[in-house]
Amino acid sequence: MLEMMRSKAASWVVKILFLFLILSFAIWGVGDMFRGRGALQTVAEVGGSEIARQDLSDQFRRLMNTMRSRFGESFDTQKAVQLGLLDQTLDQIVNSRLLLLDAQELGLDVGDDLIRTTIRNAPEFRGVGNNFDPLRFREFMVQQGFGSEAGYVSVLRQDMLRRQITGTVVSGAAPPTQLVDLLFGFRNERRVAEVVTVPLGDAKSLADPDAAALADFHKKNPGMFTAPEYRQVTALYLDPVEQAAGITVPEQRLKDEFQSRLPTLSVPERRDLEQLLFQDEAAAQKVSAAIKAGSAFAKAAEDVAKIKPTALGKLTKGDLPPELATVAFSLPKGAVSEPTRSPLGWHLIHVIGIDPGKTPNFDEVKKQIRDDIAREMAVDQLGRITNQIDDALAGGGTLEEAATKAGARLLRIDAVDARGLGRGGKPVAGLPKDPKFLNVAFSSPQGEVSTIEDTSDGGFFLLRVDKIVPPALKPLDEVRAQAIAAWKSRQLLDGARKEAEAIRDDAKALGSLARAAEKKGLKAVTSTPFSRFIREPSSPVTDALAAELFRLKPGGVALAESDKGFVVGELKTITPADPAQNKDERKTIEDQLHTALADDLINQYIAALKQRYTVKINREAVDSVVSTGG
Repeated sequence: MLEMMRSKAASWVVKILFLFLILSFAIWGVGDMFRGRGALQTVAEVGGSEIARQDLSDQFRRLMNTMRSRFGESFDTQKAVQLGLLDQTLDQIVNSRLLLLDAQELGLDVGDDLIRTTIRNAPEFRGVGNNFDPLRFREFMVQQGFGSEAGYVSVLRQDMLRRQITGTVVSGAAPPTQLVDLLFGFRNERRVAEVVTVPLGDAKSLADPDAAALADFHKKNPGMFTAPEYRQVTALYLDPVEQAAGITVPEQRLKDEFQSRLPTLSVPERRDLEQLLFQDEAAAQKVSAAIKAGSAFAKAAEDVAKIKPTALGKLTKGDLPPELATVAFSLPKGAVSEPTRSPLGWHLIHVIGIDPGKTPNFDEVKKQIRDDIAREMAVDQLGRITNQIDDALAGGGTLEEAATKAGARLLRIDAVDARGLGRGGKPVAGLPKDPKFLNVAFSSPQGEVSTIEDTSDGGFFLLRVDKIVPPALKPLDEVRAQAIAAWKSRQLLDGARKEAEAIRDDAKALGSLARAAEKKGLKAVTSTPFSRFIREPSSPVTDALAAELFRLKPGGVALAESDKGFVVGELKTITPADPAQNKDERKTIEDQLHTALADDLINQYIAALKQRYTVKINREAVDSVVSTGG
């Protein structure tokens, strides 16, 4: 088994799946696998090894930087958490740790020679003459935040160990040729049809139905005119916003909280930087002299040193090593630093632009801080009030008596449906926004008081269903205008359907849709070639008609409803998909199937590892990554 894994690790499968595996399991820094921490410093335990909160924080921060570079600074932590990105980041780290533990158990290792070879052969580290360039290697480590070469080697070694495991797991993930060809044909077969559109007509041209016809329509279509189930509800809702409005927060507490929050409220200065990195001071001084003589930063680098600047992007002072941060953040816009030494070599820093930082004053954020503290105090108060309500109900009191004892306001709802609408079809005012409220209201028996439930905004509610009004057909007099409009729409639709069916039947008899349409004063148009999923925007072939036409042989006729009425189509030609004419498309399908199969195999393997190694998540520590800013 071990030898097989080692041989597979060097196979072409690993090379093809390199990007896939990096996306699924790569970690920029996983830390030591066995080190003790406090309760909130450990976010998870995997097979007895701990995952540090700092590791999750660092990787989540890198992910946030990537998301902000794509979607802008408005993409905040709250949005990321709502999208599940924090939990996905933790899953990646846990999965990576599981694979490392499995690699250790299997006795897998990556030798120093293989590490050196991998680094020297990496395309991103190649320079002049396609040879390994130490400068590019060092620049890469700076950009990715590696403090030392040893740190990068450690991460690379762990990644290669993981790929030994995953490379073996997915080695049998090649999709069958027959399946690839079948899907290629399904996607790319093209057809041409003649199409006739049968319009609905104008409702204004129809007279209103007589009383008997309208009554019959109303009776036979109860679903159109049935009122939903309504419930009459008495509820006690403890609203944190309402509770917070009556709370006075001491001024000193606001000021203390302001000082505590100031680091997170402040926007740090960011500088758009690029740099040149040299191995020796003499080379750096030559380029610096050329810049001082009037040469542009990039031109001096190219003319003197035959290198190009490396863009560092917009960074804060804390993003840079101290020796570089002091220099870079003391320069004006457009300036270039003197040669500055760091453990990586000699740097020339060019300040492209400056985004000034901002520190808010107390008055600017006072209201927000007050609202936040008042909300916290309100939630605490509501917790005590619910205890009073619980005691009152436990003592045999009614909902009204419990509300009086707690000083809470009752919400009386005459009628509400499962969507939160009243009899007039408008939202009922004052309902808790949490969908849990309506779920409880429509699952509670009549006359019983529910248990106290919490809402997503920190509030509480309990309710009693006083009356249940079952669904009922609305009287015709109440919905007469609606019934007349629905009757006319049905008449127009039925008329268009009958005409479309007649054209379809006539086309089959005549062997020509064009001739059948002409008899009705309509014209058939020939579509451009279309596939199951791709049609021109102006194509007369609708989605529904396309589905029908792909079930037919040439000469077959089908009809389908459209937003304009009905369409009738006659299939004229079928052009089978030819893989030889579109090799790129076939390769794309093959790659998609390969990735899907590989992903499924890896997911199953990870699930099996979770059965072997115990995984424990410290939810409080995970949540603290965002609640305290990481």
